[in-house]
Amino acid sequence: MTFLRMQLLLAFPHELRDKGKAVDFRRTTGRNARWSLAQTIISTATVFVLYKYLYNTLGPEVLGLWAVVLASVSLGRLAELGFSTTILRYVSRHLANGNKEHAARILETGLISIGCPFALVLLVLYPIANESMRYVVPIGNLVAAREILPYALGTLWFGVTGSIIQSALDGCGRMDIKSRILIIGNLVYVPAAILLVQNWNITGLAACQLLQSAIVGILVWRATRQELPALKWAPLNWDKACFREILGYAAGLQLGNLLLMLFEPATKILLSRYCGLNEVAHFEMANQVVSRVRALITSATQAYLPTLSSSAENVSFVRQIVREAMIFTAGIGLPVMAVLVISFPVISILWIGQIQTDFIVYGWILGLGWLISTLAIPMYYYCVGAGRIQTILFSQILMVSLNILLGLPAAISGSGYLVAMSMMISLALSTLIIGRQLVIDLKISLRQLTKSPPMRNVIKTILFIGIVLITNVSLSIATSLGKFVFLNFLIHALILLMIAYWSDARGILASRFRRAG
Repeated sequence: MTFLRMQLLLAFPHELRDKGKAVDFRRTTGRNARWSLAQTIISTATVFVLYKYLYNTLGPEVLGLWAVVLASVSLGRLAELGFSTTILRYVSRHLANGNKEHAARILETGLISIGCPFALVLLVLYPIANESMRYVVPIGNLVAAREILPYALGTLWFGVTGSIIQSALDGCGRMDIKSRILIIGNLVYVPAAILLVQNWNITGLAACQLLQSAIVGILVWRATRQELPALKWAPLNWDKACFREILGYAAGLQLGNLLLMLFEPATKILLSRYCGLNEVAHFEMANQVVSRVRALITSATQAYLPTLSSSAENVSFVRQIVREAMIFTAGIGLPVMAVLVISFPVISILWIGQIQTDFIVYGWILGLGWLISTLAIPMYYYCVGAGRIQTILFSQILMVSLNILLGLPAAISGSGYLVAMSMMISLALSTLIIGRQLVIDLKISLRQLTKSPPMRNVIKTILFIGIVLITNVSLSIATSLGKFVFLNFLIHALILLMIAYWSDARGILASRFRRAG
């Protein structure tokens, strides 16, 4: 009996004694996780290829300009009003009750409520955004920033509306279909971007990203229609009752989204204003690497989000799911993130072509920060599924406030490293709020946890990983990132992989990705 099936039978002694139901649950989550993982790996590889080409062709300053413009207009994602997460939650809940037509009305209502007003807002705000570029980028890059602004705004609209549709597809339990579409989009995007950059420079990159966002959105809508047959060829039906049903939950998320959207852009703007675009470029490249690898961990756990949303009332079942996810993220996620941290000198040589100190240090800082917050991934999914909006909001307020309060004096001092450290410190501290809510809701005793063999193994894993990281980074600094870079990485990466192999998470991973018979 697999670990997952045993946990399900313990959680549902009556409902899931039926073999067919348990197998169907395992098949769905395993299928979603496999394709999410594949999509993340391919996305990481394509970003590696594209950014290497852009860095060598356009230079770090132009690449930094692209990152700043995207970060600035990304504040417009506030117009989504928290609807993507809301749509996922309510679509999955109504499908669990067998009501596909109501789930379809929820999606159409949410999409129309956001898409139409947002398009008008972008048209009205374009002149303001165009003028505000002079306060965001250095004066010498102002013309180029204004050229790519319309494409960035178009990409933003398709990104916002597309995220809502993708959330509905996730709510249908078909993350695998979404992942396939995103894989196709990435594989087409990279060669097309390289071709257009050769002719139009950074404007070609902006136009290509707009085209990719539009095509992905259309394909995801087509796939969602197959899961929800009540949907028409285009979203045309707006339902007042559905709008009122989802508005309260979405409104609770909105303030948190407002603050969250300031998190990363605020850091990039501070770097651009006080430290220069070269700093932004190296920060952005390091951030791209970290976010892609971190997505490998979230890919294997996000398949449970629809289940947590539709079963939040069953505390016993949720406790088992969260427990499994926590053991998995500790045993597999932490070692993987640690391997990422120690790999930045090697990545610098392979990606940039030389030892780029700023890129490596930013990678160390961001990698360590996200490594610490890795354990909060299943906690956050629980809070979303259980509707703990106040907890999420408080955590986001703390994170963004600390980021600005600590980051501003660091930026004024001219230290980009301190700005990045401020961002990561605020991120790590905010996870404590999420963890506290999980412990209270699921009635988890910390004393009992520390006495259990799995938790003792988790603590040992954290200690071993900490020792490996300190040793590796110390050797890298002592040798000035010299000729022992690859040997230093290989030895410590092997140790970290052995830690992951002997962890309790290995059985969970095997159960997750084993095809149901």
